[in-house]
Amino acid sequence: IKGNRLLMQGDRHYDYDAFGNLLRERRGRAQQLVTEYRYDCQHRLIAVTQSDGRQASYRYDPLGRRIRKTIDEKSTEFFWQGDTLIAEHSEEQHRSYVYEPDSFRPLALLEGFGPENVKPFHYQLDHLGTPQELTNPDGEIVWSAHYRAYGQIAKLDVNTVNNPLRFQGQYFDQESGLHYNRHRYYNPDNGRYLTPDPVKLAGGLNGYQYVPNPTGWVDPLGLACAPTDCPQAAGGTWKFNSDVDLDWRTVKGSSYQQMRKALDEAFHRTGISKDDYTVTKWGKDQYGKSWPAEWRVLRGPNKGAEVNIDDPALIPTTKGPASPHAGYQTVGKRGYGGAKRGHILLELLPVSRSKIGTSQ
Repeated sequence: IKGNRLLMQGDRHYDYDAFGNLLRERRGRAQQLVTEYRYDCQHRLIAVTQSDGRQASYRYDPLGRRIRKTIDEKSTEFFWQGDTLIAEHSEEQHRSYVYEPDSFRPLALLEGFGPENVKPFHYQLDHLGTPQELTNPDGEIVWSAHYRAYGQIAKLDVNTVNNPLRFQGQYFDQESGLHYNRHRYYNPDNGRYLTPDPVKLAGGLNGYQYVPNPTGWVDPLGLACAPTDCPQAAGGTWKFNSDVDLDWRTVKGSSYQQMRKALDEAFHRTGISKDDYTVTKWGKDQYGKSWPAEWRVLRGPNKGAEVNIDDPALIPTTKGPASPHAGYQTVGKRGYGGAKRGHILLELLPVSRSKIGTSQ
């Protein structure tokens, strides 16, 4: 590595242009197998030429979103809603994608021409929103995969229906093995982007990095966070732990939408029905409306489980993350291999639990 540019990995050698864009990958005996990459004046990938001469070309709209790719004179067109890919169309097929509200987490894939011929398939996701399985209406698995840490598929278990969606905001290109990630192309083989971060140093010192930790972070837009944007503690000894914490500060939506989604995830992570909880603390938003802000299981075998919302900017604290967050705690005793405590970091929260619980 030189200047954060990967020059060699195994038998693969990489060449870059003056702007830091990957120009070619040389591999094999005497590096005779060459893949070449070509860019436009805005550093967007417009063509990939494989060692056997096969070529794929790409076109973009004025907002930089990819709207067409052509392989062997056959084109696929892409349709967008904001930064979210909602459909693709070719002579062979038409597909639409449905997502969870204000997110890049896919819910369903609709395949077919016309309303009478559409076949729905449903996504089963992991904690990062990465597709693990695709099922038909009968519950039969039609696509299933196991991944390595940086998104490369280690094993494709079922492939009856092709699924191109990978990490949040990423679309797998079969012709190149790359993931189109809105503003850049990502190589899951080495966990790096082909081009430097478009936001320059605001994205951190390493402009090719995907995320600091791929098991707890996502980058739906291809705009990596800077180290100063990484989770910070409000005080004490708290540190981000990808095993129990999630960083959702880039998730879209109003503060109320972010709060609801984070709470749903927090309750899910405790493994206990929300009906078993009792509201133990409240908080008020800027309009004076009261909202539940802490839930606890007060009796029974699940006693000790807890979910809460905190914003250190609204209610100062000397413990936990400095960012607004939903917190959760599972059943058991902390520190004895039992209860686990985690946080879901957010950009905004409309309310925070008060220091002293109030009844409502």
